[in-house]
Amino acid sequence: YRIQKFNSNGDFLDQWQCEEGYFYECMPCDIAVNNDGQLYVVDCKNDRIQKLNENGEVINKWGSYGLGEEHFVSASSIALDKSGNVYVTDSNNHNIQKFNPEGKLINYWGGTSSSVGQFNFPNGIVIDEDGNVHVTDGINHRIQVFSADGSFIRQWGQYGRKPGEFQTPIDLVITQNGEMYVLDLENRDEINFAY
Repeated sequence: YRIQKFNSNGDFLDQWQCEEGYFYECMPCDIAVNNDGQLYVVDCKNDRIQKLNENGEVINKWGSYGLGEEHFVSASSIALDKSGNVYVTDSNNHNIQKFNPEGKLINYWGGTSSSVGQFNFPNGIVIDEDGNVHVTDGINHRIQVFSADGSFIRQWGQYGRKPGEFQTPIDLVITQNGEMYVLDLENRDEINFAY
């Protein structure tokens, strides 16, 4: 496993690999970059987040295997808000954890159920322009939206194949004009919403 760096034309610039010590026995599975060019990498196999500088050097890391706050069982996706705070979905702990840019826990929410504010295999996460947190709730076949402090705002979606329905949504992205694209795993479709 490795991380590769390219310029905007697709020209290769650099790479960082497991054997170089950055991700020992690693499985990096998601990445985000802050305004200073620093990288936050979800290291799935080691149940941690690693923060790298623009040269690929590890400058911070946090998390370990386990249940509860500041632990991960299957950290899967990562997103940053405008203040640089870090949001991580943990698919098998069924929660969201929010950290400051240096890895100090700010908030933690979730749990396993189909009730609002709880999850069954959360994966994709994105922060919108207003700072709201959008999460794919995979096995509950829905999208949930929260404020920056984790308060539930709304949800939509249900199991099915019709427009607006899902079969295990796993990732999402919001465009600058407010459209949302949701990757729907079992339907093998990408669905476009305006939120």
